[in-house]
Amino acid sequence: YPPVAIEIDRGQLTLVRVSPRRRARPVLEAFRIQTTPEHAVGSTIFRPNLGSLDDLTRQAKELFATSGTKPGKVSLILPDNLAKVSIVSLPERPATRKALRELLRFKLRRSVPFRLEDATISSWALPGPGPEFNLLVAVMMRSVVGQYEAASEAAGARPGLIDLCTPSLFNLARPALTKAVA
Repeated sequence: YPPVAIEIDRGQLTLVRVSPRRRARPVLEAFRIQTTPEHAVGSTIFRPNLGSLDDLTRQAKELFATSGTKPGKVSLILPDNLAKVSIVSLPERPATRKALRELLRFKLRRSVPFRLEDATISSWALPGPGPEFNLLVAVMMRSVVGQYEAASEAAGARPGLIDLCTPSLFNLARPALTKAVA
């Protein structure tokens, strides 16, 4: 994962930078929370409501400068309400990634309020006993994700990971959850 994460949420941008140490646990090097204007509030699954690209670019550059962080590869954390998030249960794990993608598209096609051809789909395996294969699945409009990527790139950042807030927290807690289930 990139050592810098930017969370874009209602009314604020948050930057966190950790040390990229390989063997030791990451150490928090910097963080900064910056409020954003009202137009950034109210994002939905159909539109990000970022305001102007120039405003968000200026705010992101300011966030990098005030935190002492050089723009580069970042993790971009987006609000949960930009995606349709579901738990999908399958009788068993599909043999290939391609088979999984096709099966998810089939299962989700009627539950998403837009065309799946216009969407990006991400899934995370959930730990659990038994032969069932449970997934946390997020579906977002590709055009909405693209606007967040464009705003980040205009500020000099290169999104290496784009995630939602809640799955990011799940990934952070995954080792403890896996231990608890085992």
